[in-house]
Amino acid sequence: MIHQDFEFVRIAWGVCPEDLRIPAFEAGLHPSEPGLVLSCLFQKRLFAPSTGNPQTPMSRMLSLIGYRGTGKSTVGMRLARRLKWDWIDTDNEVERRAGRTIKEIFATEGEPRFRQIERDVIVDLVQRNHLVVSTGGGAILNADSRRDLREAGPVVWLTAPVQTIASRILQDSTTAARRPNLTSQGGIAEIREVLTRREPLYRECATLVINTEGMKLTEVVAMVLEQLPAELLAEHQP
Repeated sequence: MIHQDFEFVRIAWGVCPEDLRIPAFEAGLHPSEPGLVLSCLFQKRLFAPSTGNPQTPMSRMLSLIGYRGTGKSTVGMRLARRLKWDWIDTDNEVERRAGRTIKEIFATEGEPRFRQIERDVIVDLVQRNHLVVSTGGGAILNADSRRDLREAGPVVWLTAPVQTIASRILQDSTTAARRPNLTSQGGIAEIREVLTRREPLYRECATLVINTEGMKLTEVVAMVLEQLPAELLAEHQP
């Protein structure tokens, strides 16, 4: 695992959804062993909790969640290439189905219509295997989508400081044309406000948290791959 002066990954019982909060003594692990604990959590996530049959695998899918500007699309594409899986960005798929940009959907039909299309996209994607999904920043607002993503496989929450997110968004020439402001404030004030509302939902959904501040793309990808369980990678040839 790559170590630097800042926290790349934060594994804590409070971060994981209820069905993943297994006491350390049950796993024979100590909470100070994050990689091992995470592997155990991932293995628990890969099997259908409702069947009680540990031999019934869920779909092999990896999801990336987080605020825009945290690297979900870039990391997702690289992960898919390394895994030899397909990759889909849900924002791109929403725009493809609607035939309009997200900004245009917000302007003509409002956010509820966008969220419905986004929900429909996620419902379809979680039925697939060998897929890396980069979700829109607000995909986790829907409780059913949070549940579906968790049940489909590991969910990686990419984070970054507010100033870094703002800087990355400004450097993305396509953002202003395709993405609407989410509040009347815009800018750093908007990022802070929206993150305050969304962070509890990101935590509920995530099985792995990576702070991308100061990290190279290759380092983020390597960290995700190192934490994936053997069951998920059984058909992967590096």
